[in-house]
Amino acid sequence: MKLLIPVEAHVHEFLTSPELHGPGPLSVRKDSLIGLLIIMLATKGPTELSKYYHDRLEPEAIPNAKILEVDTEFPLREAFVLEDNLLYVGNALSMLFDTQALYFTLGYMRRNGSERGGFYEFYKHFRMQDDPIKQESLRAKAKRFRAKSRNTPTQKASQFAK
Repeated sequence: MKLLIPVEAHVHEFLTSPELHGPGPLSVRKDSLIGLLIIMLATKGPTELSKYYHDRLEPEAIPNAKILEVDTEFPLREAFVLEDNLLYVGNALSMLFDTQALYFTLGYMRRNGSERGGFYEFYKHFRMQDDPIKQESLRAKAKRFRAKSRNTPTQKASQFAK
């Protein structure tokens, strides 16, 4: 079944980069991450995830959205695939992009010590156009993630062990 999923422009550029899926319609299997998102969010609705991600997954229109063409290699009932549910999938793919960028940059930063260089290399590796506004947004998310991960109970316990 062919699905047209609205996503942000940078997410579309990321998913259609040669390092991931390449250009053209994405061929998605049932056991892939995008396939699981489609099954879970597009056909059944985000009943479980709405408790945790309700503000990020809400089916709001994405400004300047690009359409990601996806061909599923598994059957879906067209009656279950609603437009709002495809927006849930698009928002979940945006979260996937943020997570991938965050971990790529943290790995680069651990090795080379430069967060800005990590974002530059991320955009270069996936052959994406450099977007300073999006980079600043990702830097803020990375900073919040690092601050949050420093306050984990295991790290607090290890401080007392020294």
